[in-house]
Amino acid sequence: MTLEEYRKNNGQGSKFKFKNFVLKLMLSLFILLSVLSIYKLSPSTKELIKKELFETNFNFSVFNNLFSKLTSFRDTISVNDDGIKYKNYVPYLDGVKVDVSPGEGINLIDSGIVVYIGEKEGYGNTIIVQQSNGVDVWYGNLDNISVNLYDYLNKNTLIGSSKDSLYLVFQKNGEYLNYKDYI
Repeated sequence: MTLEEYRKNNGQGSKFKFKNFVLKLMLSLFILLSVLSIYKLSPSTKELIKKELFETNFNFSVFNNLFSKLTSFRDTISVNDDGIKYKNYVPYLDGVKVDVSPGEGINLIDSGIVVYIGEKEGYGNTIIVQQSNGVDVWYGNLDNISVNLYDYLNKNTLIGSSKDSLYLVFQKNGEYLNYKDYI
């Protein structure tokens, strides 16, 4: 079955896409107008909004996850549900080094938004994904990266391939978390 046949059979044709686009647009405008009207009410509200928007770390993954549930629109399909296949793991710097087969496809552990793509010292080519649960996951030592910055990805989406090992780091609010809780 081709991707187009899958979408057609599951109601994801062009009419469905247009309908969901209009729904997302209307919901976005409603949220924007609501925030602007609240912003105009009082100086204390204005200061609170400024503080929340400009001085705190906003978790876009949680918002995007909620927004996706409200509109029920999926424009990406997971490649498989296998997760990351690994042979062995050992602690490495702030996370864990996972031994994988050379060229092994690496799937996302949990859904989230890509907030960084680039080189990290000690980790090589790295993608950082801010998961819906607020945990930032670093996927290091990657080849053939198949995602873009600020893409929202579903769990188990293929993000690239590994060389012979994968470096994983789990971080929340600037603190490194125990990798054993996640792999």
